[in-house]
Amino acid sequence: MYKRQVGEWLSDWLNQCQTSLRASTYVSYESYVRIHLIPSLGKIPLRRLSALDIDRMQQRALKAGLSARTVELMRSVLRRALAVGLRYDLVSRNVAQLVSAKSGPRYRPTILSADEALDLINGLWEDRLGALFVVAVTTGLRSGELRGLQWQDINLENGVLNVARTLQKDLGGRLVLGDPKTDRSRRSLPLAAVAVEALKTHRDRQALERTWLGEKWLESDFVFTTTTGTPLDGPNLLHHFHRLLLQIGLPKLRLHDLRHSCATLLLSEGVELRVIMELLGHSTIVLTANTYGHVSSGLKREAADRMDGLFRKSDRLP
Repeated sequence: MYKRQVGEWLSDWLNQCQTSLRASTYVSYESYVRIHLIPSLGKIPLRRLSALDIDRMQQRALKAGLSARTVELMRSVLRRALAVGLRYDLVSRNVAQLVSAKSGPRYRPTILSADEALDLINGLWEDRLGALFVVAVTTGLRSGELRGLQWQDINLENGVLNVARTLQKDLGGRLVLGDPKTDRSRRSLPLAAVAVEALKTHRDRQALERTWLGEKWLESDFVFTTTTGTPLDGPNLLHHFHRLLLQIGLPKLRLHDLRHSCATLLLSEGVELRVIMELLGHSTIVLTANTYGHVSSGLKREAADRMDGLFRKSDRLP
């Protein structure tokens, strides 16, 4: 009797969901399946896959140096695939739901202090993409949101930016505009004065580039482009960012660390968590709280210290 293997079902499942997922999500799922899940579990008969098999896969991955977050995402992708298999009666239960997450080293983002953020802005101001990094650290936009910005999305006179689309790669590797990550990712953001000034400078610089290149400039409405007017590729932008950081003497950062830095700086200034949730475009306030709980805990300690100071002023206490 033919016994479908885990690897075969994972491949079939990917084919099924290819048209229903955002291209970037599909590419992420495909990567986890191809690089991690199939090599580790692919030969096991689908109906014989056990929680122990998955638990051992997680342990091997952690021992190999993968982060706890990566291992958690591996299990999440497998759980989604098995949920569909359960609907088709290919498995009797979703054993991935029986396995708990494994603890291990997690990526800790590098958070810029206010002084470091200022050094970043001063150091990158003259770069042709300096405004992108200023907008990133002052608004917390994601990489795809930054690269997908068009001039029609920005009102510099009123200091408002609208997130309406994101730039991502399709299944053929081409850069295309797509919908934002979630419904809450569509948002209107007020711009800090420093971001408005940076964008005005950037607009003037881009106009000069367009004039210098003439017909060689590939016209588009993108705010941030290559030197010929084409959309920015994420990895190339990151390499450019790393070179700039090295030049100005700041630690190596991911572009996403500017998003974390923005949220952390806002929290440290007393901005409410719900406001930060809306600015970042998080789907729930729980996500915001879980991501930045370490910062809010410090603020709670400060609040307690202030309360203590208030009552210590009284001579009626022992």
